[in-house]
Amino acid sequence: MRAIDVRKDLKSAIIIGGVLLFANAAVYGILVRPRITAFHDLEGSRAAFKKELSEAERTQKTLAAFYEKLQTTQTNISDFYEKILGSKQDKLISVQREIVDIGAEYRINPAIVSVSNKDNEENGLEEFSISVPVEGDYADLRNFIAKLESSKSFLIVEGISLTGTKEGGLTLQLQIQLTTYFNAPWLKETKKTKGVARRG
Repeated sequence: MRAIDVRKDLKSAIIIGGVLLFANAAVYGILVRPRITAFHDLEGSRAAFKKELSEAERTQKTLAAFYEKLQTTQTNISDFYEKILGSKQDKLISVQREIVDIGAEYRINPAIVSVSNKDNEENGLEEFSISVPVEGDYADLRNFIAKLESSKSFLIVEGISLTGTKEGGLTLQLQIQLTTYFNAPWLKETKKTKGVARRG
């Protein structure tokens, strides 16, 4: 059995330990560290992706809500133009009849109703001004005007003027100016056609 030379064995141990330490450092530097770095990069990319995904989801929800409101608004606008306003052919007679019916409800007999119209090509509407001479006592006339303003037809009270009185002021004579609109989408096409003709 060989005697142990502490100095010689210690030197060998130090050399072997240094070699192993260098080998470990090399393995760490070549294999382990790049993987750790790649893992951290992957974690950072994952966090960034999750953040972007979360923002994209919020944007998508906002756009979806906006689109739904837009669809509802477009539906409401279409209903307003087609059902509330309607066309002149479908609605003008019924509007005049409603004015007479409201008058009868409050013992007011509208005199001859005069109507004038104006085309609004920009919005595709026909604007009708309706002048209604009426007479009655103050309470009935007030109720008549209030009912016109809440009419199922699209009636706007533009002005009211006192034209005379009877029976010592008990009966008032008024001229009521109303405005209503009818859907006329063909007016927009007319405007386009005029624009094309002018450019030519």
